Amino acid sequence: MNSEKIKTLEQVQDALSIVEDARAAAPGNRQLEEASARLRKLERTIIRAKQEELVAALTADSAGLKALSEEIKASAKDLEAAANAIGKATAVVEALIKIVSTAASAGLL
Repeated sequence: MNSEKIKTLEQVQDALSIVEDARAAAPGNRQLEEASARLRKLERTIIRAKQEELVAALTADSAGLKALSEEIKASAKDLEAAANAIGKATAVVEALIKIVSTAASAGLL
């Protein structure tokens, strides 16, 4: 949310506080009651706008995180496949080492 909305909300709340103090000092003043009601409505409108902006921002951030999560999962699957291939190659090389070692020990090489 931009700073202008925050400042506006703060000013509305300050005005509302002043009007409420005046209402307490002069009960039944129709103009002060109307001013209070309008300021409260304005305050709710600004807060609602802030909430909508927050929801939009969080939705965008959440979507970005979800996409990143999917990319990481896909990358992990790719890495898992590579790790499996390396593991298989290592097993074949180890088997070849045993064969060569056995053959060399037997004097076949």
